[in-house]
Amino acid sequence: MKLSRILTLIVVVTLMLIAIAVQIEKPSIRLYEQRTERLGTHFRKVAFAPDGKTAWAVGFNGMIVHSNDAGLNWKQQQSGIPARLYGLYVLDSNTVFSCGSEGTLVVTSNGGGTWKSLQIPTKLRLTDVFFLNRTQGWVVGDNGIVFKTGDAGKTWSQLETGYTSGLRSVWFDNETNGFIAGYEGLLLKTDDGGKNWNRVQTPEHISFYGSHFDRNESFYLVGSVGLMLESKDAGNSWDMLPALTTNFLRDIDVDSDGFGCIAGYGVILTKHPDSDQWHRAPDFQGLQFQSVAIGASGTAIAVGHWGAIVRTDDYGKTWSFHDRYFAPDMLDIAVNDTNKTAVAVGADGWALIQRQDDPRWFASHTGSRETLRSVAVDQKGRFWAVGGSTGLVFRYLPQRNHWTQIALNGVADSNLNAITFQGDTAGFIVAEGGLLLNSNDIGESWSKRHLPTRHSMHGIHFTDNQNGFVFGDNGVVLATRNGGITWLGQFTGVTWGFRNGTFSHDGHAVLVSPSGVLESWSNGHNASWFETYFEFPAVSIASGGRYTGMFNGDIYDRRTGVSRCVSSDPIHAFTSCSDGYILVGAGRFGRITTIKSREVNTFLVRPGPE
Repeated sequence: MKLSRILTLIVVVTLMLIAIAVQIEKPSIRLYEQRTERLGTHFRKVAFAPDGKTAWAVGFNGMIVHSNDAGLNWKQQQSGIPARLYGLYVLDSNTVFSCGSEGTLVVTSNGGGTWKSLQIPTKLRLTDVFFLNRTQGWVVGDNGIVFKTGDAGKTWSQLETGYTSGLRSVWFDNETNGFIAGYEGLLLKTDDGGKNWNRVQTPEHISFYGSHFDRNESFYLVGSVGLMLESKDAGNSWDMLPALTTNFLRDIDVDSDGFGCIAGYGVILTKHPDSDQWHRAPDFQGLQFQSVAIGASGTAIAVGHWGAIVRTDDYGKTWSFHDRYFAPDMLDIAVNDTNKTAVAVGADGWALIQRQDDPRWFASHTGSRETLRSVAVDQKGRFWAVGGSTGLVFRYLPQRNHWTQIALNGVADSNLNAITFQGDTAGFIVAEGGLLLNSNDIGESWSKRHLPTRHSMHGIHFTDNQNGFVFGDNGVVLATRNGGITWLGQFTGVTWGFRNGTFSHDGHAVLVSPSGVLESWSNGHNASWFETYFEFPAVSIASGGRYTGMFNGDIYDRRTGVSRCVSSDPIHAFTSCSDGYILVGAGRFGRITTIKSREVNTFLVRPGPE
């Protein structure tokens, strides 16, 4: 009898523990909102003008960029639209067409100086556009839609194909003969200007994403799982080429000399003019290329996600990255609780700004191409950013949307790594080689002193006007008890390189590094640190040490012990407002994730696809 009661009690307790565990994992407050923004774009198409030097690339958020030197330098052009652009056709150095989401179709007749919207009777996504001359053109898109114009895009008539598969490419040899290709192995041919379409036999289980047709009857199709098809008789028959990859192939271009390039997910394939063999270029793992275009004299450009642009000028033997200023990494973020303004800073002198009552983020440039590593808010609500290889300090006034560089007058000539303000007038900056800059007039002027270390410091934090900490390489932690006048070393027992940290008024201190996490409940005093390890490197910390950001995009909630992925990129920095309601994160390739929630376990979900 006693044994039966004991077993019953064990079962009841076990069920209660299971119920408690389920409650911990189950959010008690619903997800209010999660938004993901990026500075820059996913480029979806690139194309050259007939001169082989003038080029355009288009992508998300209506971004259009232009180069007049075969891709060495790029400048953004204002499209005036927020749509995602997928298709691009360059008729000449002045006339360019682009199409995209929600039936968007734009044209420029002055080389991109101004762009004009063309009205087309659909709200479906348009994925490719082709013009035979200045008046005759075609566009294709989702649900098998095809439209034709004979008056330079003023009016459009729909052509019936009899298919509803998504279409990805269109090409016409003349007014009557043309091809369209798309999903589910769909390849259609017309010889009457699109009144009637006949299906060409191809593998039906493969989707076509890119095509190349030319007037020498040499045609190519590329698609999913590394598919490559070639036709040498104007598309009447097709041969499957040997597979060099199982990755998705998104676009192909071949010039009149036989130089060919194929771009795909994590891969670029090239074919030299003197060979019929395709070869795989190395070192592109992780980059999702969407389009490729060939210019003059062995030049080619491939573009893709996160503003990636790569270029070759030796027929694909070597490739170089263009500056990623279309989508630079965001490295730090700060919020002004008074007016709910947020500023994130990062590579190439770029910043992202979010203002009160507006969920959108706006790109803002400081005027410098140097990397900004830290941002902070002073007592007047102004934002300060520091960085640069020779020591740069910028002040940002939200009400004027203006950045001003502050002259340091020779007090620093190396990387500045972190900035903070404390009290009514005090400001501090830590830098390489144990350098500390101090201001007593809220950043208007700075003087230098040296900390009792020659290691580079990467973070500084004050818990009140008197007590503060700096931390950095080789496990160094220094503390001040007199407002930064003197600093004393604190024993951590490790040689890690600390990149982020937080110190709370209750004595809780957390330092993060790629090697692990150090914690203290005695404000970091000697021998009070203990180590915490994670499966992935920790890169950031927020909310008094409760939440830890990971290199793999996870946020770990120390209170509940739950770790969930909220980003596909490392979370370089994140912070929360004092009301505990909004938390924003900064990451790679200009990514900003804004989560509107009162408890972190309600936003521990993976963002949807972009």
